[in-house]
This record gives sequence, structure tokens and C-alpha cells, in this order.
Amino acid sequence: MSDREIELKLVCEPAELERIRCAPALKRMKQGRASGKHLHSVYFDTADLVLGQNGMALRLRRKGRGFVQTLKTQADRAGAGTVARDVGEYEAALPGTASTPDLNKLPEELRARIRALANGNAISPRLVSDIRRTVQNIATPEGDLI
Repeated sequence: MSDREIELKLVCEPAELERIRCAPALKRMKQGRASGKHLHSVYFDTADLVLGQNGMALRLRRKGRGFVQTLKTQADRAGAGTVARDVGEYEAALPGTASTPDLNKLPEELRARIRALANGNAISPRLVSDIRRTVQNIATPEGDLI
């Protein structure tokens, strides 16, 4: 089993998404039922987006009555709508009153790297994402689960 994650991101109009979802070839490959959930996330960076430029994404995501702080690091990037990364994901639970990340919840090596990259500049909210995610597993004819 590989520690590499490949994420495919598609951009399309809602009508096209429905057409893809109902495509006969895809319907034959579906495994189980689709599941959905609401995701509210706030992404943090410096004003000049230095963390993102260095392959890091720092976010707080609402989970139940609290938040989950996540730092994702990327060793490499792919193109054409895909993101390929060597796994580097660090999560920590934060209380429901949290409004900013707690860098002390990260390994010292990563705290030091973030502080060096920020170079004294504030790390503050840069993007709010409020989406409904739908996940549908599919199986290829060879039996690979996607």
C-alpha cells in the first residue's frame, strides 16, 4: 500500500455534474451508496501566502462542537487538475472556542519551519470554504477501488 494520495479536482457546471453522475458507465462501477457531509473550513496563511507557496495548508475545520486543526504538507505537485502529495498530514482537536490555529499542537520541526517561513508576519484567515462533499466509491473493471 502506497502512502501517496492523488486527488482529482474537477470544475464543471451543476448540470454537467448531474450528467456525469448519471452516466451509464459510472453507474455500473459504483460501489455502495454515496455519502455526503457539510464541511466548514478556514484556511490560514500569511498575507503573501508563503505557507501555500511552500506546499503547506493550515486549516481549522468544524467537527461536532469543536474544531480539527490540520496541517498538510506536500512534497510535490502534479498538474492538469490533480494534486499528488507524499502523505504529510498532522491533525489535532481544538475546543469549540478556537478561532486560530494552535501551532503548539504541531511537531517542533514543523512549528520551526512555519515560524521561519512566516518570518514574523501574522498567520491569519485567508479563505473560508463552506461546501457539501459527496463521496462515491467506484471500482474499475480490474477491481481497483477508487
